[in-house]
Amino acid sequence: MESPIYKLIVVLANSVKRSHWCVAGKQIFESNGRWVPGLWVRPMDPTTEGGAITRENMRCDNGRIPQPFDIIDIPMLKCVIDPHHPEDWVIDSSRQWKYCGTFPAGDADSLLDSPPQLWSSRTDPRKLPEGYIAKMLRPSSLFFIKPAADFHIAIFKEDDRPRRRLSLRYKDTDHEFDITDPTFEDRYLHGHRIIPGQKFEMTLPQDGRLHLCLSLTPPFHGAHYKIAATIWEKPPA
Repeated sequence: MESPIYKLIVVLANSVKRSHWCVAGKQIFESNGRWVPGLWVRPMDPTTEGGAITRENMRCDNGRIPQPFDIIDIPMLKCVIDPHHPEDWVIDSSRQWKYCGTFPAGDADSLLDSPPQLWSSRTDPRKLPEGYIAKMLRPSSLFFIKPAADFHIAIFKEDDRPRRRLSLRYKDTDHEFDITDPTFEDRYLHGHRIIPGQKFEMTLPQDGRLHLCLSLTPPFHGAHYKIAATIWEKPPA
């Protein structure tokens, strides 16, 4: 049996993926009493469709299901080496994840990415052609950013399915992200009923406290789709 490689990560996304979960975060290292972020890590289960993580496989040693900003020590077996998802690592599902505490909310901005642009397409703000990630100067399917003020969310039904979509302008380019954050509805919709044929638009607090974990899906019918995996508000000081 292979010896696991333990990676200590701060969770920045724990979103819905089919009937399971997609977990992602940045590896962190302690230096002079502070956490220093490293590379992105996305745990993958090779036994499930699309590598989604089951609830039992991500349950920590104290029974906790990881939440954004939890610090988790995860046993890995190897890097997937997928040009479409360069951050993916295969988990050792025979070993339990270890909960190690919570990342200080006041230090959240130390985790931010500042890409010159997000993934952009001239033809569709929601998706990119398959193979786009591998052609990036620095291939990445994950970003943690603080949005500017010009963004909004639309809630509607499409093909009789509820949709929650975030529209965002970043560096003069428009983007649309399907929201897969499992806590979004409870925190912001407060039981608002989605009526077929009607679109409900809302704005989130635009006081600089909002942070977004954004992701691209693996190829699906020839395209990578944009996902808002986590919508997180920094607590008031």
